[in-house]
Amino acid sequence: MCFTKKGETIKKAAGAVIDYSNTADGYILVSHDGADSKKRIFRINGQKFTLPLDGREKTLPLCFGDGTYALELFRQIDGNRYSVLTKMSIDVKLKSEFEPYLRPNTYCEYTADSKCVAVAAEVCKGITSDFAKFEKIYWYILDTVEYDTELAKKISNAPSGEYSWWLPEPDSVIMRGKGICWEYASLCAAMCRSQGIPCKICVGHAGGYHAWNDIFLKVGGELHNVHYRTNDWSRTDLTYLDSSKGNINIAQMIMTDNKYTIDYYG
Repeated sequence: MCFTKKGETIKKAAGAVIDYSNTADGYILVSHDGADSKKRIFRINGQKFTLPLDGREKTLPLCFGDGTYALELFRQIDGNRYSVLTKMSIDVKLKSEFEPYLRPNTYCEYTADSKCVAVAAEVCKGITSDFAKFEKIYWYILDTVEYDTELAKKISNAPSGEYSWWLPEPDSVIMRGKGICWEYASLCAAMCRSQGIPCKICVGHAGGYHAWNDIFLKVGGELHNVHYRTNDWSRTDLTYLDSSKGNINIAQMIMTDNKYTIDYYG
């Protein structure tokens, strides 16, 4: 079971602490002291993350493979105007392409004590096959979580930017028994990763702004008419699958690459 840890390769600048000791494991740790109430945005190769201002440390994934990464910290001036506080670059050589997708990060936070980790361990108890584990996780989510229509409407009707700091919490989805697409994807990733199954959170468009997962299985199989490839990444979309009840057209859409466009991974 992979988690995150602090290190000693650190840069302190403009109230932020950037720990880039574990880049080979696919993440950095960033915190901010919240000297004022203005938003702080951290960018990794252009991918944006909003930092809490209470000093909480956030795990940010390195989802662009090997190479040089541009890290930038911004402070809000007003509205959508920001100024650069600090920038740096780091060279990243991942232990494997899977590293960013085997650990918790700001899009799917969990620890060894999290409920989602305990549930994944329980439903996967005694199982060694990654596809069989995924099948148990898949059915647990579809059997216990329903789409949160109220939250979806609330977010859709909210003033621009009101939910810019909002992030999914896997344990909250379990406790509520409800979630929107981003929460389905977050819970799926947390449970799979805690069982050693590489799982991406994908955010982009599929008939509207949407979130889903890509999962890597050593041995594939079929669920709800969706075929999961062997020793390769395959898409799974638990939000659509939960509502479709195995509809073959939905399954075909999920397996057709040109129906989905990705803005970023998490």
